[in-house]
Amino acid sequence: MTQAATIPDLTGGTESRSAFARRVLPGIVSAGLFFAAWWTVTDGLELFSPIILPSPIEVGRSAISLATGSLFNGGLYQANLFGHALLSLRRVFIGWLFAVGMAIPLGLLMGAVPTFWRYTGLSVRIFSQVPPIAFMPLAIVWFGLGELPILFIIFIGTFWTMLNNVIAGVNAVPPILLRAARSQGASGSQIFVRVMLPAMFPYLFVGLRVSFGIAWVSIVAAELVASSSGLGYLIMHAMNLLASGDVIVGMGTIAIIGIAFDHFFRVVERKVCRWKMTD
Repeated sequence: MTQAATIPDLTGGTESRSAFARRVLPGIVSAGLFFAAWWTVTDGLELFSPIILPSPIEVGRSAISLATGSLFNGGLYQANLFGHALLSLRRVFIGWLFAVGMAIPLGLLMGAVPTFWRYTGLSVRIFSQVPPIAFMPLAIVWFGLGELPILFIIFIGTFWTMLNNVIAGVNAVPPILLRAARSQGASGSQIFVRVMLPAMFPYLFVGLRVSFGIAWVSIVAAELVASSSGLGYLIMHAMNLLASGDVIVGMGTIAIIGIAFDHFFRVVERKVCRWKMTD
């Protein structure tokens, strides 16, 4: 009796290669072209001096130098690269969480009570248009130099974005769902938990993601002016020393952390809001 030969299923491998080619390969090619062009105009053609634009190799050496040493004490910048990044992240999380904690209940109130929104909506629209860094002079006058003005700038930058998204989420709840829940005898708390919150989740996650991005931009701008630590301080101090390689390393660190958290929020949003089409 002969045993039938089994044909291996190659579909999974093909799909994996297709996903890699679609998602990862374009990024690798784009980064390769960028670094090739960068090397060409610096080391290759020597169009710029190292002070104006250092080469990728010099920036790599700067990254290694900044990443070594004590985490929070000593060195040219009083801490290494990871220490400054951790200090910036700590400030961002404190200001961002405080802003989110205030924006969510206030946004629910403004969205659910039209009368309240009628008398406060204009103020929200006005303050939402002011860039957070524009408050920096007042923050220094009010709080002096140190942690408080930085946390205030983060709070101002993230609060209005989160508030507007919560209000939009409340207004986006289909009225027919609310009427259907009331007709079934659902209580106010049940309507909120089982109807409003699920309908608002996409807006909440967009608010969390966008507000965190604004907080991350705001922290760097604030540290450039009113801090003696953090990635913004590192960039400013490196600029004063004409250490362009260190400046680019700081900028790259900001970009990498920002992209990482943006990706994290998108992944969580896809997991929680499975019914929502995401890009």
